[in-house]
Amino acid sequence: IERHLHIHDKADRVIKKLLLLGSGSSGKSTLFKQLKIIYDVGFEDSELEACRHTLRQNVVMGMLTLLRKSTELFESSPERYNKLRVDMENQELCAAIKLVVEFGSETFAGEQLPPSDRMKALGESIGTLWDLEAIQATFMRRGDLFSFPDNMDYFFNKAELLYLDDFQPNREDALKTRIRTTGLVQKQYEIKENYFHIFDVGGQRNERKKWIHSFENVTAVIYVAALSHFDAVCFEDESQNAMHESISLFNEICNSKWFRKTAMILFLNKSDLFREKLMECLNIDKCFNNQQQKGGINSINGNGWDGEEYHGPCYKESDKLNNSNINQDQQYFEHCYKSQVDFIAKLYYDQRQNEDKKIFTHITNATDRTNVEKVFWDCQNIVIRKNLSTGGFT
Repeated sequence: IERHLHIHDKADRVIKKLLLLGSGSSGKSTLFKQLKIIYDVGFEDSELEACRHTLRQNVVMGMLTLLRKSTELFESSPERYNKLRVDMENQELCAAIKLVVEFGSETFAGEQLPPSDRMKALGESIGTLWDLEAIQATFMRRGDLFSFPDNMDYFFNKAELLYLDDFQPNREDALKTRIRTTGLVQKQYEIKENYFHIFDVGGQRNERKKWIHSFENVTAVIYVAALSHFDAVCFEDESQNAMHESISLFNEICNSKWFRKTAMILFLNKSDLFREKLMECLNIDKCFNNQQQKGGINSINGNGWDGEEYHGPCYKESDKLNNSNINQDQQYFEHCYKSQVDFIAKLYYDQRQNEDKKIFTHITNATDRTNVEKVFWDCQNIVIRKNLSTGGFT
């Protein structure tokens, strides 16, 4: 028995264990799926089928959320949110809303699906509602006023196709489909004669207590934080800014006794969505200031930021208008982007209590295969060096 345990322990040390951690909706599961595409067989037919009914369900629920929020916000302040009002006297719109509501509890799973003509009508109804100015305006208020999944606009824009009989999700659809992780998902890969065992765990608050079972002999923690979450609220608590929550969780993980000797790799993810928000002139100064601004993301229920403030360059609407030179405008945009990403990275880095603890930081977009492949190659080298150092070889 002792010999068997010794062999098992030796094999356990040879396999590099990577633990994916982070708050909810940071992109851990997307990264996990991308690694499967790069280093394994990709998506199996059963996974694509599950993706098909999940994304159909997500799109219905997403549209219902926008309809509900447009009504709630308008009724809370008709003058302020007048543009969010849907014209309920329009019979065509009422019929479209009624149909979407009827599909609110539909799972789209199993052999018996709704009739083809009703499915087609559902896609057309969602497309009609998505084109409404009021729904678009409500969608633009996501993040600072209510929690809403990323990439939903990608699916809304092709809603008419999603509910056709012959619709088959492609790889991009599968990567962008939000499937909440519950419990622990794991996968083992052999990459250039190195074995990696990767664990993905749920990021919502009620899932975090399950992480403890994954801590033993972990080679490295990959902490995934969404850059775009500076302008978002938590799924479980819409009074809490999502990036504030992520920084607080990183503090807890980085300084945990479980990870005292563990390599810490920080993925600042969703760089593409961060760029989109910056292009819309949404800057991180709204998230990292100590002022309780009425209606701002820091003032929701008085839940503000008491850390370091951001006073760096911000990309404003006036910059777009004043910079007639396209190259000059692009340069200033990149300057703002770099300054704000560097500031966010520093906030995470400053959470460590042990100044000797190294944190390896990467800017990532989990839906971009080339980016993930390059970044994970760097991570492999970090992990292998860590293993050699632990074994006394460096």
